[in-house]
Amino acid sequence: MPSGHGAGSRATQFKKQGGWKPGQSGNPQGRPPGSRTALAEAFLKDVLSDWQTHGAAAIVTFRDERPHDYVRMVARLLPKELNVKVSEFENLTDEQLSTQLASVLKRLERSAKPRGRGGKKTTAQPPSDVPTVQ
Repeated sequence: MPSGHGAGSRATQFKKQGGWKPGQSGNPQGRPPGSRTALAEAFLKDVLSDWQTHGAAAIVTFRDERPHDYVRMVARLLPKELNVKVSEFENLTDEQLSTQLASVLKRLERSAKPRGRGGKKTTAQPPSDVPTVQ
């Protein structure tokens, strides 16, 4: 019988006959239990053992010899989305923010009024008890 996938091959004839029926397997006995995971577990065990022995030194060598790839690797380890608190105002409600803003505006308004001798304006400074964003 010819081999391959030509017009007279077993594969072609099998397809013409309808192929596999629903629920039918080409290997009814299946793969022996654990055969696939045994290889993966053995491989990972060997990699872990090697890493525990040489991992730190490999990182140092990698960093020293290929710093651009080292930085790229570190960047890929970071989460794609990093939630960073950038403001102490972040957790305030809209009402609390409005109250803070009104207070700051009143203080700035008072500090901008003329003071001192002869009606000279002084330089306005934000009140020390009002948080600032930097």
